[in-house]
Parts: sequence; C-alpha cells; structure tokens
Amino acid sequence: MSDEPELLTVLREIRDIQRQHLEAYQKATAATQVELERQRRIQEEQIARVRSFQAFYRVVVIVATIVILWGFYYLWKLDLANNARRPMLKPVEVEYTL
Repeated sequence: MSDEPELLTVLREIRDIQRQHLEAYQKATAATQVELERQRRIQEEQIARVRSFQAFYRVVVIVATIVILWGFYYLWKLDLANNARRPMLKPVEVEYTL
C-alpha cells in the first residue's frame, strides 16, 4: 500500500510531462500555421504582381502592334500617292509593219 502514493506521484509527473509536450506541440503547430499563412499571403501578392505586369505587357504589345501596322499602312499609302504623281513608265510608240 505504501507504493500507491508513489505510483500516483509518478503518474501525475508523467501526465504533467505529457501536458507540457502537448502544449509545446500545439505552440509549434500554431507557429507553423502562422508561417505557412504568411508565406501563402506573400505568394499571392507575388502572383498578383506578375498578373498585373502580364496585363500591362499585353496592352503595350497590342498598342505597339497597332502603331507599327498603322505606320506600314501609312507608308504604303504614301508610296501609292507618290507613284500616282509621277508617271511610272513613259509610253513607247511602236510601229508595226506587215
């Protein structure tokens, strides 16, 4: 019977150690969750920045394409206008004999 109080004391100590381990595990898990959440937010911000840059880049490429095509069209029209002002070939008179 004298072993029962010692056994209860040992069991209480084991329970206290288990509780401490559980609390330490919960704190570590909470810290890990906070870090994972922070990393996720950072990643979402980076993705948003990349997407906004891609959208901006698309607009720039579309505008540049339109400007370049308009420039070629303008040059083409200008060339046609210049060709209309100057005769391309002088007519040649040819005599046919039989």
